[in-house]
Amino acid sequence: AEVAVTAHALAAACVANGQHEEGATHAGRALAIRARAHGEEHVLHGATQGVLANALGRLGQHELKRKRLVETLRKKENSLGPDHLEVGVTLINLANASGSQGHLHLQAKLDLCERAVRIFEGKVDAEDPRLAVALTNLAAAKGELGDSRAAENVFRRALAIQERAYGQSHPLVARTVSNLASTLLATGRNSEAKLLLEQALTSFEQQFGKKCREVGEVRCSLAGVLLKLGHITEAAEHSALAYDIIGERYGQKSVEAATALSTHGECLAALGKFSAARDALERALHLRKEMLGQAHLEVAHAMVSLSAPVAALGEMQDAERILQGALRIQEAALGRDHPVVAGTLSNMAIVAGQLGRMPERKSLLERALRIRRLYFGEAHPEVASTLNNLGNTLRAMRQLQDARGMLEQALKLREKEYGESHPESALARMNLASVVCDMGDFAYARQLLEMAVEVLNLTCGNWHPHTVAARKNLGSLSGNFAVEEAQPRLEPTNLDSKVRT
Repeated sequence: AEVAVTAHALAAACVANGQHEEGATHAGRALAIRARAHGEEHVLHGATQGVLANALGRLGQHELKRKRLVETLRKKENSLGPDHLEVGVTLINLANASGSQGHLHLQAKLDLCERAVRIFEGKVDAEDPRLAVALTNLAAAKGELGDSRAAENVFRRALAIQERAYGQSHPLVARTVSNLASTLLATGRNSEAKLLLEQALTSFEQQFGKKCREVGEVRCSLAGVLLKLGHITEAAEHSALAYDIIGERYGQKSVEAATALSTHGECLAALGKFSAARDALERALHLRKEMLGQAHLEVAHAMVSLSAPVAALGEMQDAERILQGALRIQEAALGRDHPVVAGTLSNMAIVAGQLGRMPERKSLLERALRIRRLYFGEAHPEVASTLNNLGNTLRAMRQLQDARGMLEQALKLREKEYGESHPESALARMNLASVVCDMGDFAYARQLLEMAVEVLNLTCGNWHPHTVAARKNLGSLSGNFAVEEAQPRLEPTNLDSKVRT
């Protein structure tokens, strides 16, 4: 029995430190001993089975992990009763396994998390940190189903419990702060998310040092936020550090490494290094398929990210094929009206436009705009992005007055969210300048383009593709030539929506 206890403890420690194969070996040894000593229906056998399940999940064997956890749950319910705290813990682990399957399991994950929270609320005090753990997982499940506002409220409830129990500098508090930041990203509050992630990063570095896995994960998230805020060089620095740390801690062949590599690929694309970005994102996609299976939701996210540099390199038909595959997975997992689906529809619209199919582009963007307004309301960056693309589409179809109205709305939203000196605001000015020029208001078009060039020079650099395009348009205007809208860009999918436990 003592050997089983030691093997069980070693297995848990190995999994926590990223040594998943060794952890699975120790767990298997403990499992065999406990089966002989206590029988396979004993609660201790079930506990070790849970540790083995976690190791299997880290090794990419997700269906086997889920089956092990289902069996663990059955044993604990039989031995301890359906409302025992250990049952609540297993429900949370099973919820995360169910969600990781990626297709048609997200509602099941929410149901399991809600049951776990009810167990903890019935068994522990309202200020018990164990309740906070259950709440963070419930918040994640709500966020993955698109209910970001509800997710934020639950995260904040969990955070308040943890701060009162542990203080603001505790690692568990930092983890919940990081997860809350991901939810704020989904609602377009990028600056708030950046501050929270910087807070979490400082806390983890002070507690564990600069090379721990938590630091790598937060740097990866922070890179994504900085991309959205237009701090591209800083984002690339964080993503490169994150990939090195995560690769060392989890191994190069892991889901975590694939996520970090994908974020770094998106940074390379933002820097205009499209071939390098494509190579990185193809590797990340291959890893996800190998670890998670062909139809996993994170595979779809990786496909959307890959489509951006593929399209930027002019390979539009390949980009369209990739996006169509991603859309099939996302609609099966999330339904037709989820905001993640809207992002892919927007990207498909851009590709359709590049292929000359403007009515199809307009239809896809109108569907994306309807979804985003439904989920986010009017004053959201993703609504602004869709208005921008729809305005450019209407301009191409020579519906100039309607196009101008859309683009003015988009510019107003972007300046409100990012300020006047942000690349997104500059690109919105380029788009508005194009239609204003078509309508004959050359003085206003020049004013918009001069502001765009100044901002892009400062934020993206003199030779970034966006800056070059803005200068070219300003030169065209001086020569009385038509002004083109900013080159449409495919939107990378937010990959960092899940809670890390």
